[in-house]
Amino acid sequence: MSVAFKKCVLRVLLGLAVVLGVCYANSQADEYYKMAKSYDENKDYAKALQYFQKGAKMENASSYGMLGIMYENGMGVEQDGKVAHHYYQKFCQIARNKEVCQKAETLSKILSNAPQNHNVDAYLKAAKFYFEKAEDYDDKGMENLPENRKDFRKLTDEQSKKYKDMSDSYYGMADSYYQAAKEYYKKAAKMGSAKAYTALGHLYCEHDFYDNQSPDNQNIFRDDQDTDGKNTSALPKTLEYYEKAAKMGDAGAYTALGGLYRSAECATATGVFLKGASEAKATEYYKKACRLGDKRGCELLKQNEAN
Repeated sequence: MSVAFKKCVLRVLLGLAVVLGVCYANSQADEYYKMAKSYDENKDYAKALQYFQKGAKMENASSYGMLGIMYENGMGVEQDGKVAHHYYQKFCQIARNKEVCQKAETLSKILSNAPQNHNVDAYLKAAKFYFEKAEDYDDKGMENLPENRKDFRKLTDEQSKKYKDMSDSYYGMADSYYQAAKEYYKKAAKMGSAKAYTALGHLYCEHDFYDNQSPDNQNIFRDDQDTDGKNTSALPKTLEYYEKAAKMGDAGAYTALGGLYRSAECATATGVFLKGASEAKATEYYKKACRLGDKRGCELLKQNEAN
C-alpha cells in the first residue's frame, strides 16, 4: 500500500469532514451535530454516536454522513458496511455531495458481493476479494496522480486537477474496499480462523485504520527511543493480531512477529522498535515459523543466522 494512498485517503476523509460540517437542518439539529463533533474529536465515540443519532432523527445530513464514517470505520461501534451504506445514502439524498454519494455507490457494489453463506471460508473468500479490489484501486490512484504521469510537465492546471480528482476517487474506493476486507477478516477471526488474525495483522501493519486507538499505546515500545511525532498507532493492533494467530498455530504469524521484533517495518510505523526487539528475538520467531513449515520464515531464518 503506497504512502500516497494513505495521504490521499486522509485528505479525502478530511474533505468529507468539511462537507459534513455544512448545516442542512434546523438549529436544534445543528446543535446536536456540534456536540457530537466535539465528542468525536475527543474520541468519546459513545457520546458522539448518541448525538449524531439525535441529529439524524431530525434529518440533519451532516449527522447522517458522520454516522456513515463511524460505521464504515468501526469507530466506537461494530464495523458494518451495510449500516454505513444506509447513512451515506441518506446524506446523499439530502445534500447530493459528490464524494459522499460515491461512498454510497462504492458500498452498494461491495454489498452486492457480500457472501451468502455465513461461515469462515465464505468470509475469508470475501475478504480476499475485497482486498484484491482495494489493491487494484490503490494502483489506479497512484497511476493517475499528476506527478506520476510522463507528461506531467506538459499538463495544464485544468488537466492536473482532472487527474488529481480521478486519483482521489480511486483512493476513496480503495479505502472502502480495504475497510470491507477488514470487516470480513474480523468476522472470520471471531469464528476461530488463525489465518484471518494474521491477515488482520498485515492489514493494520500497512493501513492506518481509524479504530487503532489504544489506551496504553507506548507500553509496547522500547524505552530508549523517542516516538514523539512518529505514527505508531497501528502497531498495538498489529502485534495483538499476530500474537493471537501465532497462539493458534499459524506459521505465517510467527514469521510476521519475527519481522516486527527485528525492525517493526510497517508502513504505519517506521523507525521504531518494540520492547525486546533484537535479532535473537526475531530468530526465535523465525525458527518457530520454519518448524511449522513457513517457507518465508525458513528463508529469513537462514539470513539471520548467516549474519
